[in-house]
Amino acid sequence: MTTPQRLDALRSQMQAQQQSFEQQASATEAFYAVLSPDQRRIFDEVTRLPTPSSPLRANASVDAGSPQLLRLPPAGTRLVPPAP
Repeated sequence: MTTPQRLDALRSQMQAQQQSFEQQASATEAFYAVLSPDQRRIFDEVTRLPTPSSPLRANASVDAGSPQLLRLPPAGTRLVPPAP
């Protein structure tokens, strides 16, 4: 590939990644909108980016039963707000 061809391929890949991010961000915002304030606090806590001082840092092991492991529903799943 020539340099312009590589740049075009990279540009195309980046655009696809941006589109995927936008879809994921929209789905997350829709999910977040139906959470209670307490659920939002927990969601914010377990989905924050890891930092060196955070127990969620990249090298930390995560137990499958831990609230730190976030499992999202499959795409297209209808989210139902929790009962009051």
